[in-house]
Amino acid sequence: MDKEGKEKKDSKDSKGSKKEKPKGPKPLKVKKQEYKVWDVPSLSVTSSPHVHNMDSVKKVMWTVFIALVPATLWGIFHFAFDFNIEYLSGAFQYDYKKINDSGLGHLFTSSPFLNVVVSIIACMATEAMVNTFRKQKISIMDGSAAVTGILLGMTLPPEAPLFIPIISSIFTISVVKHLFGGLGGNFLNPALAGRVFAMVAWPGIMYTQDNYLTSVADTKTGATALEFMKKYIASDPNVAGGNADPHTVYSWYDQLIGNIGGSIGEVSAILLLIGAIYLFVKKYITWEIPVVYIATVFIFTFIIGGKETYFDLSYALYHVLSGGLILGALYMATDMVTCPLTSRGQLIFGVSLGLLTVFIRVYGGYPEGVAFSILILNLFTPLIDRVTMPRIFGHRSKKGTA
Repeated sequence: MDKEGKEKKDSKDSKGSKKEKPKGPKPLKVKKQEYKVWDVPSLSVTSSPHVHNMDSVKKVMWTVFIALVPATLWGIFHFAFDFNIEYLSGAFQYDYKKINDSGLGHLFTSSPFLNVVVSIIACMATEAMVNTFRKQKISIMDGSAAVTGILLGMTLPPEAPLFIPIISSIFTISVVKHLFGGLGGNFLNPALAGRVFAMVAWPGIMYTQDNYLTSVADTKTGATALEFMKKYIASDPNVAGGNADPHTVYSWYDQLIGNIGGSIGEVSAILLLIGAIYLFVKKYITWEIPVVYIATVFIFTFIIGGKETYFDLSYALYHVLSGGLILGALYMATDMVTCPLTSRGQLIFGVSLGLLTVFIRVYGGYPEGVAFSILILNLFTPLIDRVTMPRIFGHRSKKGTA
């Protein structure tokens, strides 16, 4: 055999060796699985830590709504019947005369009840219309519009005409919320923005500064506790009883229970606190903003003092329990969308809110400063987040950057 034939034989042998089947068990045949686009769950990429949580927007919002119901019902009942609770001889005593005279059906036709219900319905209806216009899924059942509606209703005077909650709700949902992207995109608290819109548009209705109390029982058309305090400090000679101690009209007990004038949902501090405790237990709100906010107001009003003296404990407690401080600190300043993300940022946020609220209440032209304070600080939330955002571990920040 010549050399050329030998090479051909070797090449055939090598090809044959490649075709030999490997020894051992046969490999398992895996059937190729075909997936369709709609069979694969959507992938949500978020920042770490990736901890699974069973809470949802819908669950959180409706929980907040439920927490607000007790204080709202008390405000409606209180203003519908001018109903007061007295604590005498160690027992609660009630005066049912006006309830018996009016009948319980009066509750459902009263202005406070209609204001709250109309606010909720108007917010949800506006939400549905905007969703339809933007060709989105109707989102009224996620609870966000309902929470905005009940908060807006709680901040209205009990005798406000119904066109105020309707127009304010339309402005709140369509402009403040959806104009900036909808839920999660708004940079202002929607309910408070609606409240301030109503204050600017109808100041004579939203404030009753000239309707001062003629009797202790006159809580429906009388001045709020803060309005009375402001006139007391200013010693306005044109106001009857302007030089009298406001505690002769509103005691701490009255403010705690809710036997005072004011907006529908802000009068009962104890019921607002009970609802907030439930939210604390559910971990839907944290302590930093409400505790620091209320503490700052207390400390600085205690230092400033009342009409005649500095370091006035009575004056400080009056500011804490009166007006919308409890409602604003617990339910509005803690809004997940418009408050800072970091704990340090929330502390700065709370202190700033307290200082601004005291400044407006004591030195400003308005008796109340909670709504303005929260909305102003909402504008600074991105800056606070940028300054207080923790540095990435192992990363050295450049000069001139936060």
